[in-house]
Amino acid sequence: MSYESDFDIIIEEFACNFGFEVIEPEGSTKIVQKSYNQMRNMIFRLLKV
Repeated sequence: MSYESDFDIIIEEFACNFGFEVIEPEGSTKIVQKSYNQMRNMIFRLLKV
């Protein structure tokens, strides 16, 4: 995340404090877009818009 200069350091410290391993999964934003669209459609159906 380019807007947070110490992001990597903060994540590493958090992981170390809680015994986690930092991983960087590969992928895209497709799943986020799909989830957003599904939720939006569900809300519109409930509101009958």
